[in-house]
Amino acid sequence: MSESPLSGITVLVTRAVEQAAVLEAPLAALGARVILTPSIRFEEPDDWTPADAALRRAASYDWAIFTSANGVEAVSRRLEAIALSWEAFRGVRLVAIGPATAGALAEHALPVEAVPERYRAEGILSSLSSEPISGHRILLARAAKARDVLPEELKRKGARLDDVVVYRTKGCAPSAQAMETLARFASAKVVVTFTSSSTVTSFLDRLPPEAIDGLRKCTLAAIGPVTSEELVRRGFPPRIIPGHSTVPALVEAIRSHFAS
Repeated sequence: MSESPLSGITVLVTRAVEQAAVLEAPLAALGARVILTPSIRFEEPDDWTPADAALRRAASYDWAIFTSANGVEAVSRRLEAIALSWEAFRGVRLVAIGPATAGALAEHALPVEAVPERYRAEGILSSLSSEPISGHRILLARAAKARDVLPEELKRKGARLDDVVVYRTKGCAPSAQAMETLARFASAKVVVTFTSSSTVTSFLDRLPPEAIDGLRKCTLAAIGPVTSEELVRRGFPPRIIPGHSTVPALVEAIRSHFAS
């Protein structure tokens, strides 16, 4: 029997616990030893008032932009909490930052009009470049403390923008197993995956010196350019970056890295 592609490889998954399975399962199927060490968790906004007001007038928007699948799920839960449904968005033109977000919207039988080629704020702006933005009402539902590139540019183009927070990201301490791996067993055969800039920030900010030293010996994998840029900014350039910012592409990039 041939050896599994990732046999002998340990992978640390820093995604939030509710999102980890879609990365953990395919890596384990390829033979990797997977250690879950969630570096972030999701919480509700401090104040739902702005988001609730926007959701109640959802039908009045020309566009609604979702920048993560988690944002879609947060909106879904909130719609139910205020006795509404996704029917409120019927007829609104929807934009999803990437295929996972588009898939989350599709689960609610909502067609997505635009998914950018680059799965980041700049990609959304590019996908809307030929659309009349000035004077149009746009809902942007996203996390607290997200990048300001998208709302600032939409406002500059004259959009009547409602930028509402539908969830918050909070940091988590690395797991004991992850800490031990980095402090005692770090090597190029230990892969640490990052799927957002917030996972980078939270994970690095909570590592003690001995684990930081170990991290420098590991192979770092970033899901896309924004995550990669944050790692580089912090002095930890990733060795693995997939061509597309998706979990399946990240898994394939890790497999290919160790196949070469």
